[in-house]
This record gives sequence, structure tokens and C-alpha cells, in this order.
Amino acid sequence: MYNFTIGLSMLISLLLIIVNALVSYVIGIIGKNTYEKTGAIEIAINKLNVLNQYIYNIFSISSVFLTGMIMLPHMRVFLKPLGSWGKAIFFLSLVILIFVNSILNQLILHPTKQMIRGTNETKKELLYNHLRFLVFFYFPIIIIPLIKMILPSELKSRLFSDKILNIISSMSIIFIVLLVTPLFVGIVLKAVPMNSNELNQKLANILKKANIQNCKIYIWSTKNRKIANALVTGYIQKRIYVSDYLLENFTEDEVQSIIAHEIGHIKKNHLMIRLGFILLGNVLFRIVGLLLDYYNHIIPFWVGICIISALFILYFYILFLAISRSQERQADSFVLQIGIDPEVFISALYKLTKLNHSLFRFNRFQEILRTHPSTEQRIEWVRKKAKISNRKIELVQERGEHDIPLI
Repeated sequence: MYNFTIGLSMLISLLLIIVNALVSYVIGIIGKNTYEKTGAIEIAINKLNVLNQYIYNIFSISSVFLTGMIMLPHMRVFLKPLGSWGKAIFFLSLVILIFVNSILNQLILHPTKQMIRGTNETKKELLYNHLRFLVFFYFPIIIIPLIKMILPSELKSRLFSDKILNIISSMSIIFIVLLVTPLFVGIVLKAVPMNSNELNQKLANILKKANIQNCKIYIWSTKNRKIANALVTGYIQKRIYVSDYLLENFTEDEVQSIIAHEIGHIKKNHLMIRLGFILLGNVLFRIVGLLLDYYNHIIPFWVGICIISALFILYFYILFLAISRSQERQADSFVLQIGIDPEVFISALYKLTKLNHSLFRFNRFQEILRTHPSTEQRIEWVRKKAKISNRKIELVQERGEHDIPLI
């Protein structure tokens, strides 16, 4: 019986992996055909990203969830004797399935992206970088339920028996995990502290001017992947990370404008707001879950699933993205407030878009599903705020075009 159960589970998992790989292969063909037809790198990369984000990811997660539903009745007999550890093993097996699908997806799309963007990242580097990203990204998602699963029964009954205490205990675990996770960003990115050179001193002066203390700046390598980016992390120890590909292609003034934007996130407490948003969402969904459980004699199970799914999409996707775009606008505003030349900032935004082969504008639907406003909107907002003429904007973009390396 056990051999049959294990064999059936492996067969279902293998079929799932093959189907997901075929979906990735089709997406790669569509991206390649788009590039050959249009000759536009930005359009082809955007097509790949959209298909991967809204088709592949949804299909992959849904198929893993469906696989879990199919496998659970067969695996229950095998895992039941293991108690809480059995649940943990089953949960981890689904996570591993997501990891395998995601890694295969990246490996299958790698030649197409490499051909379109002219990147030099090897498959070995891709595998290593993506695996680190997956572990970091899924760490909070994995560790929180695992802690609840493997806790001793006596401790679990004390912490989670009462409904109110259950919410408080769960919130505490989530808070601690989310608080600790940013400390590992530097390890995931393999970042190193910025050297004490002239640029570092200028950036330190901006931090001092903004009255930001206890914040360090790190550099991470992205040249082979051609990623120009910067980000800020940390709830206790603030850290700003900037890619070497950005530093290589930006002037010092442009780098300062990008760092000023990240400092804006710190000054506006955006990280703490996002943390509060996640914690509040956890409370709201637990309350909704309790209400659905209370009215389970009226509301069918499948209706409850639909309600939870719809609320999840609205809260953690649509609303979160709207808040994220608002925060990006506030950080852009801070760049001007701290005294950065608006034309320099516009040039930096333009270069960011060109170097990463992103589109300058998106339709209304795509704008709603983005963490950042489009570059076109951001530049236009800065132009109006600083009262810059359209002709000057054109000149700034022309200068930036000459500074960007050819593929």
C-alpha cells in the first residue's frame, strides 16, 4: 500500500513538472517570436514578464494546490503515524515542487532572455542566484506554518487553543519572522560594503542631511544579468543595496538621486507601514475565517474558498500595489525635497528604464498591477513638480541615450 501511495504521488508530481515545463517552453517561443517580429527588446521582455507573472505563476501555484488536494487522501494513511511531522513533510513536499517548477521555468527561459537582452549569466549562475532568491522569498511563507506544525502538542494547545490567543500567538510569530528576514538580504545578494571613496562620502553626506543614522550602503554584483537597481531593507538596521551595473553606467550625481529615493523610503517609514499592512491583513483574514467557520451551516465550503481568495487578491495584491505606488511617489518627492537636481533625477529614471529594458508606459490595467508607476508617469510628475519644459526633458533623455551602452 505504501509503495503504491509513494508511486502515485511521484507520478502526479512528475506529470505536474512536465506540464509546467511545457508552459514555460511555449512562453519562451512567444517571447522569441515577439522579438523577431518587432525587433524591440523592451516589448519582447515585457511580453515574457507578463506571461510569466500572470499565466505561468498562476498556473504553477494552482496546479501545485490541485496536486496537493489529489495527493492528500492517498498520503494521509502514510503520514498519519508521524503526527505533526507528517503534516510538515507533506507541506514541504509541495514547497519543493514549487521550487523545482520555478527553477525549470528560469532555465527554460534563460536562452531566450539571453538572446534578447545579450546577458552573460551562465546557467550555473542562474541556478545559484534563483535558488537563493526562492529560499529567501519563501522563507517567511514556509517557516511560519512549519513552526505551528512541529511545536510540541502541549505548547501548541496553550498558544493556539483559544481563538483570541491563537491570533496573538500567530501574529507574534509572523512579526518576529518578518523582522528577522531582512537581515539575510545581504547574504542572498552576496553584497559587500561600499568602499570609502569619494562617491561613498557624497552618499554619506546625503544620509547625514536627511538625519539618517545607522544606515550602511552595500554593492551587489549584477553585471552578467544587466540589472540596474537599488533597494532598502531593514526594520532595525537600515541597509541600502545598489547594483554594480547601475554604478557602472550612472554618473555620481545620478547615483545620488537614486540613493536619495531609497532614503525617502526610510524617512517616510514605508517599510514599517508595509509590515503593519501584512500584520493587519493576517488579523483580518483570521477574523473572516472565524466568521466563515461560524456560518458554515449557511455558507458552502466552496463559497468560503472563493470569498477568501477574492479578499486575498484585493488586499494583498490590488490594495498592496496601490500603496506601493503611492510610496514610490512619496520617495520621488523626497528626492526633490532634499535638493537633488530634478533633471539629474529624470536622467536617472530614464537610464534605469533603458538599462533594464523596461517599457516607458503601460496601459491602465498594467499600471494597476505594478509596484511602481511607469517611468513616463514618474518623469511627467517630476517635470510638473519642478516646472521643467518638455524640451528640456527631451534634451535630458538624449544625453542619457548617449551614456547607455549598446547591447
